[in-house]
Amino acid sequence: MPADFATSAPLASRFRGAALFGALFLAILALESAPGRLWPLPGGGPDTGFALALAWMMRRPDQLPSWLLGSLFLLADLVHGVPPGPGAALALAACEFLRPRAKALSALPFWARWLTVTALALARYPAEAFVLALLLVPHPSVSTYLVSGLFTALLWPPVAGLVHLFTQRRPGRQRS
Repeated sequence: MPADFATSAPLASRFRGAALFGALFLAILALESAPGRLWPLPGGGPDTGFALALAWMMRRPDQLPSWLLGSLFLLADLVHGVPPGPGAALALAACEFLRPRAKALSALPFWARWLTVTALALARYPAEAFVLALLLVPHPSVSTYLVSGLFTALLWPPVAGLVHLFTQRRPGRQRS
């Protein structure tokens, strides 16, 4: 990763962005774990936190340290009652796959970015099922995981639009 890209924003801006991301992720987690379901879909719904992380990583990777992503994904595993570890590690790996490519992906048309997210979402869930099967942990069927991946990919465009609104640069501010 080029040094100028990793330090493209002032430190305060990176902390503000990380704090905003963390607050949004925790709010989503609270909504998903509240009584009644946020996404009453058959076979589970989209992973809204994962969609948020992918959208934020494409827009402002300098604001998402790996330790924050890993901690939040692990917390999401614990809150959702799934075996902690494999899902969080694969979600973090998908985000870290995007980090060095974020600048190049931002120059691509929207459909290409959406296709990238769809590929990551559809690859993450069967990989998680495979890891859980290797560990002999009971898990939902692969088709359930694929439905979740598809719903996550379908949710990504509106989430990316919201992330774009939250991460707009203010006019008159210089980047150092």
